Amino acid sequence: MKNWISAFRLRTLPLATSGIILGGALADFRFPSIILLLILTTTLLQICSNLANDLGDFEKGADKNRKGEKRMVSEGLISPKAMKMAVGISAVLGLIAGSCAVWFSPADPLVKAGIFVLGICSIIAAITYTMGKISYGYRGLGDVFVVIFFGLVPVVTTKLLLGATFSYYDLLPALALGSLASSVLSVNNIRDLKQDKSTGKKTIAVRLGPEKARNYHACLISFPFLLVAGYFMHTEQFNILVALPLISLVLILPSALKVLNNDDEILLDAQLKFHALGATLFAILLSVAIHYA
Repeated sequence: MKNWISAFRLRTLPLATSGIILGGALADFRFPSIILLLILTTTLLQICSNLANDLGDFEKGADKNRKGEKRMVSEGLISPKAMKMAVGISAVLGLIAGSCAVWFSPADPLVKAGIFVLGICSIIAAITYTMGKISYGYRGLGDVFVVIFFGLVPVVTTKLLLGATFSYYDLLPALALGSLASSVLSVNNIRDLKQDKSTGKKTIAVRLGPEKARNYHACLISFPFLLVAGYFMHTEQFNILVALPLISLVLILPSALKVLNNDDEILLDAQLKFHALGATLFAILLSVAIHYA
């Protein structure tokens, strides 16, 4: 059980639910039962993605001399067969939970059908990050998919499933969260840059090189706050509460400075949790600001 809990990578789960919370705030938190179903869905799909990533990296030999957290299949603590079965189970459970959320949603039937298709795409994306012949994480596309499936998809689909009207300006907070979520992956890729390069995993960090990868990381940290400022200027919300997301910098900024100024892989690994917690805190504070400002 301890090995399975480790494979679930619990520190990634709060960030996976942040998009649902932010989408709920944009829809005034109506229909709490649907929000809970969506949180359950994203949690299951994130677990599915983590398990698939563990198995996929093992199959491609990308875990040799890894400095970060242990991988269960590579360490021989969970068999490939058992891991593959767990990936399938978590995917099916996520599909069931998501289908229930769509079924009970007050949204228009065509909107619900479109979101169901997006849900299927989310499951495929969760599995194929490192597994199979597609394995887009090995082609430098992981960052793009993180912005889409941690930012745009959960925020926008949650608002729509709660029966609220979509506005193009909703894309600003969605992209802001996606950018911060991508910064977590960026830390991971900077940490594993040398190893990924040797195993043919062409992440953004590998393609850019150490110096430019860190400049890119700085942009991922800065960009969200500009987007949020633009969103509140459009909505003409000038209450003091709109400054709440800045509090998340208490966690993000010190950690980001360590990423930008260090090469030690152990130190970089320790920054993952601070980036993930900072992004989660950002989403929660932004949700409060949007709902109450």
